Amino acid sequence: SIPPPAGPEAETAEYRPGVFYPTATRRLWFTTHVSDAHTEREINRLPSTFFFSSTIPENYQAFCDDFGPVDIGQVVCFVREVQKRMSNPAMRKRLLVFYTYDHPHCVTNSVFLLCAYLVLAEGFSPAEAYESF
Repeated sequence: SIPPPAGPEAETAEYRPGVFYPTATRRLWFTTHVSDAHTEREINRLPSTFFFSSTIPENYQAFCDDFGPVDIGQVVCFVREVQKRMSNPAMRKRLLVFYTYDHPHCVTNSVFLLCAYLVLAEGFSPAEAYESF
């Protein structure tokens, strides 16, 4: 089974690799990994959990010296990616864990994108979407 969520102490703690953070849907979770080997270990350790990622948080094209947020076109692509997985009948009973590299830019952009999904596709308010993070 999936490890317990980060808990109340996560409100002030930095993200830690391998810790699972639930989103407002409670079926979609978020985590960070330090390497591809870390990802592979987690997938092997939790075979009933569906892990997925996207290059969108990692491939932001900076305008100046920034790192995000990503542009609206990429937000739409990400929301559609997550919707596709969340609505897939074969995954209806599985927990879905979105993961990214444990780098501040990737984490920030991933949280932004997950919140965008929760607001745009699931109907949560921005405050509700961000609350778990």
